[in-house]
Amino acid sequence: MDTQALTPEAVSYALYWGRWFFFALVLITIFVVRLFGYLAEAKAAAKRILFVTAHPDDECMFFTPIIANAVKRHHVHLLCLSTGNYDGLGSIRKKELFASAAVLGIPSHNVTCIDDENLPDHPTQLWPEALIAKHVSDYVKAHDIQTIVTFDGYGVSGHCNHIATSRGVSHALRTGMVKTE
Repeated sequence: MDTQALTPEAVSYALYWGRWFFFALVLITIFVVRLFGYLAEAKAAAKRILFVTAHPDDECMFFTPIIANAVKRHHVHLLCLSTGNYDGLGSIRKKELFASAAVLGIPSHNVTCIDDENLPDHPTQLWPEALIAKHVSDYVKAHDIQTIVTFDGYGVSGHCNHIATSRGVSHALRTGMVKTE
């Protein structure tokens, strides 16, 4: 077996570059540990946000920009108060709701579509505020929601169901059914 002795210069060279390699490895390790720590902190600080809509398609017609931004940093939930069955297409519209939510980045397990005969999709039907408040309150408690987003007092478009949704969420907050921090 032919062996060669290492020269002092070769040993010095190996030690020099070995130290730099070790130093670089330590820096990379620190960076990775801090990055994962930052990501874990960011995820822990993420809020659970609930969007409350009246019908399938409201999420994309009225809330797309804020949902698209919220899903980047928070756990987004969607509560739709009807299947949108005004024209007899409720089952199709419900499927569209879940497809739309997926495109927006909301996981299907965070989407609920209520089919309550007391909340019919109808342009002139003003829904009972207390019933909406109950549905919202139940969802908030079950999912530990921290922020609720819904229509303004005019319902964005003036649709009676949208106005009722806004009033129902306000009722839940006003009466203490949903606690505020």
